[in-house]
Amino acid sequence: MAQEKTNYTPFILGGLLLYFYNDIFGKTKEEKADDKATAEAEAKALRENPFSTGTFKVAMKEGYKRFTITSPTVVKAIKLIYDGIGYVVDDEAKVMSAIKMAGTKGDIFLIAGLYSSTYKKDLYNELKSNLPETIGQINAYVNKLPLYIKGTTN
Repeated sequence: MAQEKTNYTPFILGGLLLYFYNDIFGKTKEEKADDKATAEAEAKALRENPFSTGTFKVAMKEGYKRFTITSPTVVKAIKLIYDGIGYVVDDEAKVMSAIKMAGTKGDIFLIAGLYSSTYKKDLYNELKSNLPETIGQINAYVNKLPLYIKGTTN
């Protein structure tokens, strides 16, 4: 009786696939380091400008979220901010009261987005240029807010 020859090709290919798996399907150490550096840069940018669209994008990554602010409140907040940033005299208390209407960073983005579309100005840059002594206080308040509140509806 003749002995059958065993075909080792599948085992060899499987071993090579396992050996080169990270090169084929995974990220290299350099790519992982780049990803980490990018994530850190984005986190720093969000800390420095909590009114950015990046805040909203991070908040919305995980599906449906619930905002804590209503549309009429957003409209009231942008009007208070606009009125608080005067041409001659600024009213920091009015601006802070408007910012404190937001319960999450997602809410802050809604306020900043509507401010931008209504007045054709970037809210954060407006606050920085008109209220330089208050922007630190605003940033500290906003950075303490949660990104969003988990929920099933917007």
